[in-house]
Amino acid sequence: MNFKIREANELDIDHIFQFIINKAEFDRNLGDSLGLVTTNKEIIRKTRFNDLYVEQIDRGFGLGKNLMNSLLTIAKEMNASDISWIASDFNEGAKEFYHKIGSKQIQKMVLPLPTNYL
Repeated sequence: MNFKIREANELDIDHIFQFIINKAEFDRNLGDSLGLVTTNKEIIRKTRFNDLYVEQIDRGFGLGKNLMNSLLTIAKEMNASDISWIASDFNEGAKEFYHKIGSKQIQKMVLPLPTNYL
């Protein structure tokens, strides 16, 4: 499988939004969340801040590992002290992947949503 990791641009917004919808559905199917999509294309256009997500069909080819290595390179260039992320307790595949690339769980914390959140 050939793939290229690059910075997202304006032309990617529709695709990024579809990834967000797919990730929400994935989380909902895990039973991890309601899987609500709380963003839109305009917010993506302004922030371009999204989860790292590899489609099910593309898993197992090393893409996730390459994404994490690219993220590590960017973090080093920015003089970041660490990289952290959240993986659902329901997502055994993600936890196994992160373990394989040498990640360590440093903290597990569950915070209730404020009552006025919804």
